[in-house]
Amino acid sequence: MAEDDFQKGNPNDKPNLGLRDAISNARQNNKNLAEERALRLFKEMKIIDKATTAIEKGKSAVTVGFPSSVKEKFTDSQFKGEVTWSDVIASLVFLIKDEVENVSVNKKQGGGCCSKPRRKKPLKGTLGTYKFCARCQKRFKEKTGESFTSIHITF
Repeated sequence: MAEDDFQKGNPNDKPNLGLRDAISNARQNNKNLAEERALRLFKEMKIIDKATTAIEKGKSAVTVGFPSSVKEKFTDSQFKGEVTWSDVIASLVFLIKDEVENVSVNKKQGGGCCSKPRRKKPLKGTLGTYKFCARCQKRFKEKTGESFTSIHITF
C-alpha cells in the first residue's frame, strides 16, 4: 500500500549517540550518592546508640539533632545534580521508617538576620518605614527558606 512505501528501512535503526544513557547514568549516580550520604548520616548521628539509650531510660521516642553540616543547608539546596538535601533526608527517613513506629523531620526558618525586627522611621528621601535588626542594627532580611534541625523517632 501507499503507507508502506513511506516507511523504508527499520525505524528502530536510529543512531544511538549515548546521550540518553549518559543522562540516565548521571541521575542514577546522583541518587545513589544521596542514599549513601543518608546511610553515612545515620551512622554519624549515632541513631542506634541514642535510641537504645532512650529505651534504657524508659522513653519511647528520641530526637536526634542533625550535624552542623546539614543544619546549614536549606531544604531545597543542591546536594548533587538535580538531587536536593530534601532528597537526602527523605532517603534517611526511608531507611529508618520500616524499623520504627514513626519518623519525622524538624525544620526551622532560616536565612534571615534575626528573629526580632523593629520598625524604624523612614530614611531621608525614601517612602515609608523599614525594618531593622535589633541585634546587628542593619536592615532586616526576611527569612529565605527552611533548614533541617533534627529527626524525631518514635519506637
